[in-house]
Amino acid sequence: MAAPCKSLAIPVTTSRLVAGLLGWFMARRLVSPLIRLRDAARSISRTGDLTTPLVIEGSGETRDLAMSLDEMVHSLAASKEQQQRLVSDASHEMRTPLTSLTTNLDLLDRFDELPVGDRPEVVAAVRCDVEELTYLMTELVELATDRSNDEPVQTVDLAEVATEVADRCTRRSGRAISLVVTDDGAVAARPLMIERAISNLVDNAVKYSPTGSPIEVRVGHRTVEVLDRGPGVPAELADRIFERFFRMP
Repeated sequence: MAAPCKSLAIPVTTSRLVAGLLGWFMARRLVSPLIRLRDAARSISRTGDLTTPLVIEGSGETRDLAMSLDEMVHSLAASKEQQQRLVSDASHEMRTPLTSLTTNLDLLDRFDELPVGDRPEVVAAVRCDVEELTYLMTELVELATDRSNDEPVQTVDLAEVATEVADRCTRRSGRAISLVVTDDGAVAARPLMIERAISNLVDNAVKYSPTGSPIEVRVGHRTVEVLDRGPGVPAELADRIFERFFRMP
């Protein structure tokens, strides 16, 4: 007579333990990418180091989240770099009017010794330096508060604005700036923004063209051109010329 078959039974507690361990392992495997993202985010928050690498791993929504965080960190890093460059360039721009202002104030200390005919020129130079510093500070405030679009749009006479800019730059630099007007160039624009745009072009012409070389401002139908004999802009830097306070080497 054959011996009766014996069934092998796993205790219920053991099967539950195995299932629990397997579930914990799977959950850990799924959650690990999120934990590493959390740790990386904490590290960035604690150190401010936006170069901390984010490992793109996982799948589905976890991977999408990692990619979104990585894009955000890269965007913040680029913004921080732009801010640092802006501060550096702006401080560099301020040195010129500050140096000139200091020199002219030294002259005013000896006001009684100056020839009578030179006194108005020194006072005018001080005013121009103050105007330049005011302009730079206004630019910085608008950048910090994003208020550049608050100015209402009006009808602007480009010829009138160009004349004011040319006269101011002549007083400030002593360079002769000729003005050719073929049309009043009336446009709908923000007056201060247009004035700054033209002023930037004329200032650059004064700074970078040879001493004594001609500078000409032409106003036509809805256009303003500034012609000078400067070295021009290298092709590799052409994409950067509209950056705030950007200065070529």
